[in-house]
Formats: sequence, structure tokens, C-alpha cells
Amino acid sequence: MKHSRSVTAAFASVLRVARRISARLTDKTKRKVRAILRRMDSAVIEGLASAAPERVAVTELRAFPMGPDVELTVYWLDRPSVLGPSASLYWKGQELLRMDLHDANPHVHYGFAQSKLWRSGGERIYLPETPIETRAEFAAYQIKHNLAWCFANHPDPRAKRSLPDQAVLQEAASWLHKRILDLHRSKQS
Repeated sequence: MKHSRSVTAAFASVLRVARRISARLTDKTKRKVRAILRRMDSAVIEGLASAAPERVAVTELRAFPMGPDVELTVYWLDRPSVLGPSASLYWKGQELLRMDLHDANPHVHYGFAQSKLWRSGGERIYLPETPIETRAEFAAYQIKHNLAWCFANHPDPRAKRSLPDQAVLQEAASWLHKRILDLHRSKQS
């Protein structure tokens, strides 16, 4: 889906205004606005943290609620030189984990919300370029076994108490694995 410059500029303006007034909004209002934006099937986002803005398209976004404040999302990311499935884990609207499982240069951002404070885009751990099945298994493993690290290292002590139980982690990992494979197959045909 192509977006005109005016739509892109309008969306960027909305983001700038939202950032300015976000301190005045209640957590409940912030969650509602964030939920509406995440559920848009396609969005064009200008890379506001970058010196040279780039066009980013997020499509096929699906969410898996893991608790009152925790949500796992999977989506297709399309931006210059990057194309493929990605998954993000949010706690109270903060992205704690992102897995960019693209064919070229797949990588993971652990503690993403905190690392964005000192470096745009956060720290990355690059993965080998493997078949999508291997990357999907890796993502499921991260949810089942390593998500606790993201919660435990968050500066807000409430995050540590919000880690979903093992049954929810298992269910979310299975859902994520299947959704990544389905998404990749749908884009290949």
C-alpha cells in the first residue's frame, strides 16, 4: 500500500504531538491509543530518531495478550533493505524485546525500552542467516526461556512481578512460532 507524502507527514505530526502530551495522559488512555495504533493493519512511520528519516511499513500485525499489561505482537516489516517477520513483547506499552527475523541480518534487541534511552535503535545481537523454521524456533525459545531476563532487568520493579507464568509463556511461544511461519509463507507466495 503506497502512502502519499501528506499522509506520512500527518502521521509524523501526530507522533510528535503525542510525545509532547504523553506526560499528561493517564496510563489507561495511553494503552487505548497504543492499542488502536498497533491494530492498524498498515502504518507508515517516519524514522523520527534517525537523522535521515526512512519509510517503514508494518503490515499483518497480530497480537497475543499474555496478561493485563503484557502483549506479544508479530508483524511483517518492510523498510529499505529490511524485509521480513518481526516480533515484539510489550509491558505497559514499553517494548522489552524485539526480534527482527529477516532473511538478511536477523537480530534481537533485548531490553529494548531501556536501551533506546541511550542509543537510537537499541543494542542488537545478530543471529546467523538460517532458514525461517530455525528463526521461528529461536523466537519461541526466547519467549519460553529468556523473556524473564527482559523483565528482571527493567528498572521498574513492577516489571519483575509481571512476568507471565510458564503455561502462558508456552502458549505464547507456540502461537509465535506458528504465526511467524504462516506469515513468512503468505509473503512468499
